[in-house]
Amino acid sequence: MTEEHAGQTEPSAGAQPGPFRFDLKAALIFFVTGACAGMVYISSWGSTADFLQHEFGPSVMMACGRGYVNPDLSAAPVLRDFLTPEMHTNAPPVIDVFSCADLPQDIATLPLTGFQRRTFHMFFTAGLVWWALGVSWSALAVLFGALYGGAVAAVYGLFRLAMHRGLAIFFTLLFLLSPLQLHYLPRLRDFAKAPFLLLALLLLGTLLKKPRGWPAALLCGAGSGAAVGLATGFRAEAILYVGVMLLLYLVFFPEWGWRSYLKRGMVAIAFVVFFAACSWPVLVKFKGYGERCHPFLMGFAELYDAKLGVGNKVYQVSRKSLDIEALAVLNAHYLYLGGEDGPLAYETPEYEAVGDDYLFTNILRVFPADLLLRGFAGALRIMDELHEPAVLPRGITNALLDKVFHGWAAAAELLLTHTRYVVLAALCLLAAHNLRLALAAGVLLIALGGMASVQFATRHTFHLEFVSMWACGFLLARALDGGGMLLRRGKPDPPPRDPAKRGPVAAALVRVGVFLLLLASGTLLPLWGLRWYQTGQVREVLEGYAQSEVEALPLTRNWKADGTLLLSSPALAAYGESVAAAEAPWFQYAFLVAEFAPGTEALGVVARYSGDAPDRDLTWKTFIQAKGEETVRLFFPVFYGRWPGTGAAWTTFEGLEVPAGRASALLSISRVRDPGAHGLLMTATLGAQWSSEPLYQYIQR
Repeated sequence: MTEEHAGQTEPSAGAQPGPFRFDLKAALIFFVTGACAGMVYISSWGSTADFLQHEFGPSVMMACGRGYVNPDLSAAPVLRDFLTPEMHTNAPPVIDVFSCADLPQDIATLPLTGFQRRTFHMFFTAGLVWWALGVSWSALAVLFGALYGGAVAAVYGLFRLAMHRGLAIFFTLLFLLSPLQLHYLPRLRDFAKAPFLLLALLLLGTLLKKPRGWPAALLCGAGSGAAVGLATGFRAEAILYVGVMLLLYLVFFPEWGWRSYLKRGMVAIAFVVFFAACSWPVLVKFKGYGERCHPFLMGFAELYDAKLGVGNKVYQVSRKSLDIEALAVLNAHYLYLGGEDGPLAYETPEYEAVGDDYLFTNILRVFPADLLLRGFAGALRIMDELHEPAVLPRGITNALLDKVFHGWAAAAELLLTHTRYVVLAALCLLAAHNLRLALAAGVLLIALGGMASVQFATRHTFHLEFVSMWACGFLLARALDGGGMLLRRGKPDPPPRDPAKRGPVAAALVRVGVFLLLLASGTLLPLWGLRWYQTGQVREVLEGYAQSEVEALPLTRNWKADGTLLLSSPALAAYGESVAAAEAPWFQYAFLVAEFAPGTEALGVVARYSGDAPDRDLTWKTFIQAKGEETVRLFFPVFYGRWPGTGAAWTTFEGLEVPAGRASALLSISRVRDPGAHGLLMTATLGAQWSSEPLYQYIQR
């Protein structure tokens, strides 16, 4: 973050606008350009994105003057058809327009769903657009355009904090044309948070860059709080920014001395007040549930481990990145806590209370090192892997645009590859200029990775593509500054330096050394300490597994058409039969252990489930590798249930599948007699030497 050239003189007021006024105009131009590009792209995208249109009943009711209420769609078939558009590959929704005249006057209403409560801002904004322009899906192009324009304008401001105007314009255009940004634009629920979070980061950087007067400081604090509050109403995950931004405001405020503490405190208060005001509909009036432990459980699934590039050979906290598995795990924990009132349903106070207990007694207590490592890994992936391959965005066939986007791909390949090293170089150069700013930027980068790692999917991180662009632009700007100094003519010789005083280069090198020392110690020391603690916690859990009393189950063998063998047990089949015969919601679980004989090759084992829909099929696969003469025991929970609100839907474990030629490798399947003795049920692969393996996750790529 640097100022303009030190020797540059400002233009006179009568000649041309000053830098700030110019940047305001440039940001406005980028907003309009981005809005137009967003609307054109949405209108020509040639498909129907799924952003849960069936939940937009309150938006329609609001646009028709009925208030923010959830209509009973069974009493309004025309509205039901409008809200359930068929998803097409090359066409808009079949029904694009709805007339308020088709809405029954005495239509019954239902309680707001959890999604309609915690995503209030999206539905409210859509309702306003429909109230002004008429209820139609195509009318929302205005909303998409405004969001895209806001994101582009905010990114221009972020780039101007680090680089000169020309470079800022170049990288903003790169962001505007990014295939990744355009890919997520049609997904309203995911994209809507982006402009607000980018604006919050811009105001944070503006205040941290240099001291400002009371009005400007309070404006930055209040504006960033309002932006995070608005973003929270679109995606609840934005609330994670609150703690991070308060920390940065309080610790890295640009002024020191006792008087500055009052100012930084007032900035923090302004942030909290405006955040609370703008998030009030979501956090208070339309309080929703299901957004605390639930995402953490899903985030530990194999899919997200692979995206983060982390893993462990001994244990796996969860297998599938599905809501139904988190629901099953928390229902099992509910039984562990003594619950007797039937299975828990999503988005209820009881579900959230059980989730909180599981989060604090299991996830946070047992796996703190994994949580920290996943944050570091998330930061690395944000820097290196947020760029789409060289493909055209969907729906674009124009020959000129084809060349533009292939040019974008070439620029991204040149500038945005392996940018973790570019970011590190940028932070070191920033530290040479200002240690406080470098530390603030480093803390923010790690925090962004940590927040994203809760569920590390690109839909949560796409807006952070600007980070690698920012670092590249910062380095290019400093290179241009250095080249300009070398080309200057007639510069007087510098005054002689006092040998007793440290020169500017030496002082800069000291600041860089201090920054690297603090960065290394601030990341590695906590990780090492938490790994030592976690090793003891995980070993205690796994020793409990190994010492459990088990009962062997009789097995049945079923040969499948694909050449695999399904081994199941009549004792386990009884669970599924109970589910199939039940009319009311029902849930049960078991904790099993399968023993495998030694083998020279890894054995692929599939835990087979059946479900009436893909999102209720908990089937997962693992590989068993027994070394030498040892046998391997695989501990894993299995679930059976008919879930509240899903009608006839149910999920049941069927058995273990192994290749037909390796059937003898599976020696037995047993059931743990008292699964309730273990508060944490996960998949664990225990060989003879399991305790000597690392009992924490580590970077695998």
